[in-house]
Amino acid sequence: MPAEPGAVPLQVLVDKSDADRGFYGVRSFVSDRGSRGVALAAQAKDGVYLSTDGGTAGTFKHVGLRGVDTRTIEVQYDGPNTVLWIGTGETDPNRPGQGCHRARPFEADVRWEQLAAGWTGGTCWDLDFAGGALLAATQGAGVLRLDPAAASPQWEAANVNSGLPMRDRTRFEPVVCLAAGTAGGTVLAGGRAACTAATTRRHGGSPPNGRPASR
Repeated sequence: MPAEPGAVPLQVLVDKSDADRGFYGVRSFVSDRGSRGVALAAQAKDGVYLSTDGGTAGTFKHVGLRGVDTRTIEVQYDGPNTVLWIGTGETDPNRPGQGCHRARPFEADVRWEQLAAGWTGGTCWDLDFAGGALLAATQGAGVLRLDPAAASPQWEAANVNSGLPMRDRTRFEPVVCLAAGTAGGTVLAGGRAACTAATTRRHGGSPPNGRPASR
């Protein structure tokens, strides 16, 4: 709907075969060439839907990850390339989770790459970029960090002395949302009972000097 007072929302049909299909995440973006895209993370492990025509009705198509518990979406602008990142869910608390997947949405054949090496957080609730680093809000491992440009990207664990609330001696309380500056600096990590502020200068997303921002 238009971002104007009194505007009325109108439903946009994504899948004609299932008008009641639900979604966990939505993200709009614009490519370096001005193409407008909208990506959706479907519930019930139905994967990702994508429109490269501004999200208008009839322009969405399924672009993969069916069978994956897609939960959240982030967009990375890597020079002339636009990259979609999908955070995944994990229902078994005894498993580390599946990490994230990435793909270039404007390619004719959208191909997903899984990045799970070093992932220990269970469900990924949110993603954001701090400079060139990707930060992930997780169910059990606080804020994890990834260098997407590395030859073999691997998630880095948060420090237990980072200032993020702890569930016990080794496990963090769930972090459900993140906000980071594009050039790094301050990161806000939101949980169920508090918001923690941290700086990325010593550890990308969970340094020793994290502190509660509000409670």
